[in-house]
Amino acid sequence: MLKDSLVQKREKGVRYIGGLLSSLSNTSWNDANRELVLVTGADSSHFKSALQFLHSASSNEPRSRVFFWDLGLSDTESKKIQSTFPRISYRK
Repeated sequence: MLKDSLVQKREKGVRYIGGLLSSLSNTSWNDANRELVLVTGADSSHFKSALQFLHSASSNEPRSRVFFWDLGLSDTESKKIQSTFPRISYRK
């Protein structure tokens, strides 16, 4: 009985993943008319990771809009983000 229940759960999971993958494959990710909006944020503990992400986003998706939420950066870190990435919408 337990084995039957596990098999049913596995089959349900496989159907879910199959449907998800099918949906993703039918989605137009590269639609030139579609605006990409990236929203991210960080505090001081994730400052370096935020810099890496923002560099990656600006080089790989230069036409995207980026919103960055300051969740507790130091003044120095805040100024670094704003001066390095002047195109982002900086929010505090």
